[in-house]
Order: sequence, then C-alpha cells, then structure tokens
Amino acid sequence: MKRILTAIAALAIALTLSCGGGNKPAAPKAAAPKTEAPAAITANVPAGWPTGAFGELTKPEMEAYAKVLPNVMAELKKSGFKPVQSNPPDLVRDMGATIEAMKTAGVEAVLKSANMTWDAYRTTTYRVMAATNAMVLGMAEAMAGDSTSKEAQQARAILKKAKPVFDQVPKANGQMLFTYMDQLKPLDEIEGPTK
Repeated sequence: MKRILTAIAALAIALTLSCGGGNKPAAPKAAAPKTEAPAAITANVPAGWPTGAFGELTKPEMEAYAKVLPNVMAELKKSGFKPVQSNPPDLVRDMGATIEAMKTAGVEAVLKSANMTWDAYRTTTYRVMAATNAMVLGMAEAMAGDSTSKEAQQARAILKKAKPVFDQVPKANGQMLFTYMDQLKPLDEIEGPTK
C-alpha cells in the first residue's frame, strides 16, 4: 500500500512542481454533501471486487481486522509478497490484484486461527485500501493545478481513471482510518523498496 501511496504522492508533487512550484498550497475543496443513499449500493464496483467494498467500516470490523493484521502481514512478508504495481499505474486494478494475491494457504491458516474468514478479511482490506486511496487521490487532485506538462497530464489521466471508483468510498471510512492509524501500520510491512 505504501508503494501505491508513494506513487500517488510523487504524481501530486510532480504536478505541483510543474505548476511553477507556487508558494500557496491549493485551497481544500469543499466537502461533498453526504448522500442519503446506503453505501452498499454502488454503481461502479470494479470487476472482481466484493460487492461490499464500498460499505462503511465499523468499529467491530476494524477491531477484528486490527487484531489479525500483524500476523497476516508477517505471513505475507515471510513469503516474499510484493504488491502489484503496473506501469503505468492503474490504481484500481493494482489494488484489486494486490488484495487477491494475498489469498495464500499461509494467510488462510492465520485467518482461521483468528476465527476470521478470507471473505471478511478481503472485504475489510478493500474498504481500508479504497479509503486510503480516496484520501490520497483527494490530496493529489487538489494539488494538480492547471499544468500542461507531460508528467502532469499523465498524472491527471491516472487520477481521472481512478476517481469514479474511489469517490464511492463513504467519508466516514476516512475518519475510521485515522482512528485506527497505528493498528494499520502493519500494512506497510509488505512493501519492498520504492522506486
């Protein structure tokens, strides 16, 4: 996840620098009004993602996830797991492929010993990573500016492709990530060196 976030952050920085390195940070965008539609009803669930990928994270769900996460990440690290990162990046496809690649016999054994199913772990991982990507995309978009450099255009194309998917993440999920920030740090343990 750190590699994906690093790539997005690098794109955002490139966009900022290509805009002349303005001294003023971009003004934050106004928060979108909260919709009354249930989060589980989404129009744009990518192929292969669970239907609950855009559900609202709950405290009991996060407690169970935080409890099992260190052992799952240790198992993935032990097996040499590397997140999927295509070139050029496809944030939606890469995230889905990374999560699906986590399903190994070792991970399933860890989950079973913690009384968690692969489906429960998988769905929560989609929710956590989608919420993380939504927040980072929001920051990158705010920094994008109007640059016409080749790098800025490429970055905007990546952001534009991912935005319709990650805009479906319930806003409350971002707050839940902040609440569990320390418990989610094991997600960084599966990362290799960034480019």
